[in-house]
Amino acid sequence: MELKVHKLHYYLNSRHSIDNSIENAHSHTFSVGLYIEDKNNEKFLNIKKVNKVVSKYLNQFRGVLLNHKPAFQDRIPTIEHIGDLFYEELRLILMEHNYNLIQLDICENPLQIYSVSDRLW
Repeated sequence: MELKVHKLHYYLNSRHSIDNSIENAHSHTFSVGLYIEDKNNEKFLNIKKVNKVVSKYLNQFRGVLLNHKPAFQDRIPTIEHIGDLFYEELRLILMEHNYNLIQLDICENPLQIYSVSDRLW
């Protein structure tokens, strides 16, 4: 069966500190790319619905110091930890709305991209 996915891009302005100190906190505009499949194999993705669901999730991380979020209480918000968290949580949320999250790409600059997937690799 042919896999048909849509790639949607989101931007998230947040701060983080790799050593967990406030003094070394710095800002990023994270780029988050989502590869999404409609479970009903629809050719056209309901972009408005997906945007609403994804934006609602990402809004909790906008404009904040990620180190202070409960999700990062036991782990430093590196790009890898952020990507893993976003992938797992968005995968479950999108599944509730009849979509499969195939892959998530996250980057803090154009030269460093972290990809998470349990289907493409």
